[in-house]
Amino acid sequence: MTINDAAVFLGIASPSVAETAQIQSIMDELSALITAYLGRDLDKKTHTETFSHPRREYIGLSHWPVTNLIGITEDGTQADLKKFDIHTESGILFKENHAGYFEKVYVVTYEAGYSPVPAEILAVFKTLLKDRYSSGGAIATGGTGNIKSVSLTGVASVTFDTSQGVSASSETIPADLLPYQAIFAPYMNRPMVW
Repeated sequence: MTINDAAVFLGIASPSVAETAQIQSIMDELSALITAYLGRDLDKKTHTETFSHPRREYIGLSHWPVTNLIGITEDGTQADLKKFDIHTESGILFKENHAGYFEKVYVVTYEAGYSPVPAEILAVFKTLLKDRYSSGGAIATGGTGNIKSVSLTGVASVTFDTSQGVSASSETIPADLLPYQAIFAPYMNRPMVW
């Protein structure tokens, strides 16, 4: 979402410099909040990851869906991409025909992510943007301005109390994102179980 798209969405035809700065600041904060919560960036871009002697039948890439496998090196030597299979939706890399283990140092360069960002994530972003902008940029935690219910037409409707974050094991779920857990779940970076 561009700054101009955000201004139009917020009903501001010609935003002032101050309004533009406030909108950009809120957008940056929300992007960082969502990215941190998901454990990955959803935007389509190029990534490079190094895996040192994983001794596994597969390598789990940190970003998906994988749209292009650009290159792989094995112990510093360029590998033939035809000797690898990739499950694009999950970002799981296998040796050809799922035969063999990854036993060297692998550097994998690939393109992954969404373009455009999924509609349900954009809907949440817009809702949070509107809430933050209308409250002067305040985060929905404690005191006045607590969001008590949220409705995304055709997606979800939730009633909740944002006065506290919610703990799930060792992580705290930001109060702003609490009602959207089910929407975010399929996009969260998940630890690979070996």
